[in-house]
Amino acid sequence: MGEQARIEGVQVLLATHSAQIINGVDSTALVHLRPATKSARGNSAVSFAEFGDDGENDPMHDLATSLSNHELLHARVVVVAEGDTEQVVIPLLYRRIHGRSAAIDRVHVISRRGGSEAVRMADMLAHQLHRETVLTLDADQAETKDVRAALKLVGDVEKHFLGVRELEDCFDDTAWSAGIIAYAEKHQLPSDHWHPDRIGKIRTEAALRGKGLSKALNDVLYPEWDHSPRKQELARLVAERAELSSLHDTLIRLMHAIKRP
Repeated sequence: MGEQARIEGVQVLLATHSAQIINGVDSTALVHLRPATKSARGNSAVSFAEFGDDGENDPMHDLATSLSNHELLHARVVVVAEGDTEQVVIPLLYRRIHGRSAAIDRVHVISRRGGSEAVRMADMLAHQLHRETVLTLDADQAETKDVRAALKLVGDVEKHFLGVRELEDCFDDTAWSAGIIAYAEKHQLPSDHWHPDRIGKIRTEAALRGKGLSKALNDVLYPEWDHSPRKQELARLVAERAELSSLHDTLIRLMHAIKRP
């Protein structure tokens, strides 16, 4: 079909539900047909080609590297986060809390580099592509000037601000202790003294200095281990070991907001 489409004067139109075919073409060539009745979120048909293809600086190009065409078209809800850690933690906790895979429930998590970029992506998903979108940011992002300004674009998008300052706050001292020890044992690193009381002390000192827990922990772990831990792997180990009853309310609310009805 690709060869036929490249022949001068030939246009190929293909109607399909196949994920393989949908993912095998450029996103700008797709037209998504929906029932004639308009939904609360958009039109009866959405053409990806409407948004152009300006190369690697185009937001659509960035999105295509985060979600496959099939995922983008058929996601029930897209969760837009500001960092890579959420891509690990949210699906893991979704399964632990709801007993189902986020992928099976058509919940897809994409991450951007920073709060402003996450807001811009949520704006495009909700208002140009008419996807059900949930925006999640670290709580301290709501205080930054750039993000506050950008949030005006997504007044109608559901938003969740995690932790006291950041996602890492959503796990208690016991979960962090267990996760750090598991990481250390896996990589044959020193694991002595990483008891919950020590985590609590680091957390308190970080709060007094206006610093995030993740940065404070890294500042202590780096000299002890002679390298920074892999952030996503450590977060996964912590999330796997956290008691669900101990999770911060902001994270619990997000998990229930994206649950399949």
